[in-house]
Amino acid sequence: MRKTGIILTTLLLGTAANAEPLPEALEKMIRAAAQSGDPRVLETTVGLARRTHPEQAADVDRLAAELVPQAPEPPPPPPVAAVVLPEPPAPKPSAVWKGEARAGGSLTTGNNDSVGATLGLSLARQSALWRHEFKASGDYSKENGLVSRERYLVSHQVNRRIGERAYALAVASWEQDRIGGFDRRFSEALGVGVSAIDRPDIDLDLEGGPGWRQTWFVDGSEEETLAWRAAVKAAWRPRDGVSLTNETTTYLQDENSTLASTTALTFKLIGGLSTQASVLVKHETSPPIPLEKTDTTTRMSVVYAF
Repeated sequence: MRKTGIILTTLLLGTAANAEPLPEALEKMIRAAAQSGDPRVLETTVGLARRTHPEQAADVDRLAAELVPQAPEPPPPPPVAAVVLPEPPAPKPSAVWKGEARAGGSLTTGNNDSVGATLGLSLARQSALWRHEFKASGDYSKENGLVSRERYLVSHQVNRRIGERAYALAVASWEQDRIGGFDRRFSEALGVGVSAIDRPDIDLDLEGGPGWRQTWFVDGSEEETLAWRAAVKAAWRPRDGVSLTNETTTYLQDENSTLASTTALTFKLIGGLSTQASVLVKHETSPPIPLEKTDTTTRMSVVYAF
């Protein structure tokens, strides 16, 4: 019983000792170290307090923990203004040549009735202001070893847009048709045109202006004269893969006026291949005697678009 009482007394004394507050001088010293703002000073002071008051080390640590300044939370980063750079302008599409090549057979009536071969090439290049059109064609046939049809045509037209629908134009052409009475003919013209109808299914262009023609006939005579050029170009696309076109050009002049009209019906086959039936009617008001005034060429061709 006596030993048990001694143990209880010792525990009570120890608890009472631990419950004693820190000495005022020690607490002031720790607080002063914390207010210095230097972590090393506070650490040194706390270590010294532990050694001098080991029985109150826990209280020293608790006070030091309370006095350690809490590091302020870092301020949020300033908002970054989103800079939206304008997209660079899309490059303008470069104008490229597009066209079609034609090959087939032909039947000619008028000054000569014959069956032969026909070839043709059409090219076009379109930009915002300019349009180029190049055309070349040839019809050739032989009968009994003699040439019965030999007609060639090359032309180039340049259009310059001058309004929503209007354009200025310049056109030059060379043709040869010995059976038709002339060895070669050059035609040049300036003028204006208007897209009277411009729809996905129908196009209609009207052109007119002054021209100049030089003709060398097969009989050796020559002719140079002013002329008035007029042209009508129409296209109708009733459905995909089908088109009906007509191009009629006339040169009006004093001695001999010329009208050439080509009507073509085209059906798409597959890819860039199409089949085409066309009729060319060519009329000269005053051809060399004894030639007829009108020639007709009917063509059946296979067309490749590129």
